Amino acid sequence: MQFSWMWDGSDAQRRRYARSGFYLFCMLPTLLVASWILFPSRHDHWERQLAAILDMSVEIGHVQPETPNQTRLSELTFSDPTLGMIATSKNFQISELSERTVYTIDHTEIEWTELNRLMRDLQRTALRQAERLNKPFEIIARHVTLHLDSSEDPTSLSFDRLQILIERRTEGLQINARIFPSGTLDQSPIHCAFERRSIPSLPDSNVSGSSPTSLLSTLTLDTGDQTLPVQIAKSWWPSLRVLGGDCEFQGRAQIEQHDLQTHASLAGKLSHVDLSELVTRQFPRILSGSADLELNEVSIIDNQLEVLVGRLHSNHGQIGQPFLKALQRELGLVAVAEVTNSVLPYQTLDVRFHLQGSTFQFAATQPSGYLITDTGGYPILAEGSKLPLKPQDLVRALVSRSQVQVPLTRQTSDILFWLPLPGRQDLEPESEQIPRGIRSEEHTSELQS
Repeated sequence: MQFSWMWDGSDAQRRRYARSGFYLFCMLPTLLVASWILFPSRHDHWERQLAAILDMSVEIGHVQPETPNQTRLSELTFSDPTLGMIATSKNFQISELSERTVYTIDHTEIEWTELNRLMRDLQRTALRQAERLNKPFEIIARHVTLHLDSSEDPTSLSFDRLQILIERRTEGLQINARIFPSGTLDQSPIHCAFERRSIPSLPDSNVSGSSPTSLLSTLTLDTGDQTLPVQIAKSWWPSLRVLGGDCEFQGRAQIEQHDLQTHASLAGKLSHVDLSELVTRQFPRILSGSADLELNEVSIIDNQLEVLVGRLHSNHGQIGQPFLKALQRELGLVAVAEVTNSVLPYQTLDVRFHLQGSTFQFAATQPSGYLITDTGGYPILAEGSKLPLKPQDLVRALVSRSQVQVPLTRQTSDILFWLPLPGRQDLEPESEQIPRGIRSEEHTSELQS
């Protein structure tokens, strides 16, 4: 038996169905492959564009054009070939407006260990593209999380919003940022500004063809009523680790760089300073407790501390007997009560300090003249003689004499690097037994008597 199958319908219908099948199964795949070869995907286009701007590898999950001047990207990953993943973002919207370009980023997570590199790359990119920046562009980041990943205390910081405006003005490049920590959208934000401009400079007669202008870079931070965790800045200023992991800053700071000279000024308050990290872990002295450090004036020129005026206040902690004796001997303080224990609990530690150039003052804040009181409220240490002090006297109170006489030990290298250099009279040997010119205890006793 033979069986034959024929399509029911007219010849015109059969031709129409055959033509549709040819377009669907032959022409359409061919056109798709040709378009994929001739025209790059929008993923590749935006990945290359963002990678050129940020100077890092970018992977995009989805691209969704919404309008001719607006594109939405999702599931972004920012990474570096050597450092690995730096940040992730769920949504990234690009809006081309007539007056500016706006990048809106939602739910961004940044690894704190790579924050320093990310900020440095963004600054370098902004400076590099400043010359061809024809209109301002703004970055609005919402729901930002910084992962402060450390082996000792892994934590994270959250911000409701970060707004960054980058624009080129006639005098130079300017970057302004407004930072809203978590739960502070209805309060005044933290302001941060960076400015780089050309200023007139005196021509150098020793250099032919010297430029009549020079670059001035200024970075300003003003927290207003907000507090900013200090550990955010540890990435590019590792010395801040001595303040402890819970330390917060409230106030104003400014850094200026001009003609290879850097000047930093600061005024405000450092709260929750860990005295164990600040003293005990750095020097062979025992001092513990949580303190507030009020800074009335701080001036640093080329990493040299020029002015330091403020107050240190702490409630409840411990201080070692050798440290008390060193403070008496080197700073001229007076022990009100005899201390027999090797470690003594205290109730109040309240001192004010004033360092300017080669002079140093260390005194009590209260009119009673007491610097430290015990748990019963009785004084332990009080003001003594008003002999002029020098920064090196504080160093001698923190470390042993042998370590000061031969400096740059583990304990003295950091602190001596920041303090003003001693004068020639402090460096000249007074006897054959003192090779570094540090005053002997006998000579100090003679001066006091």
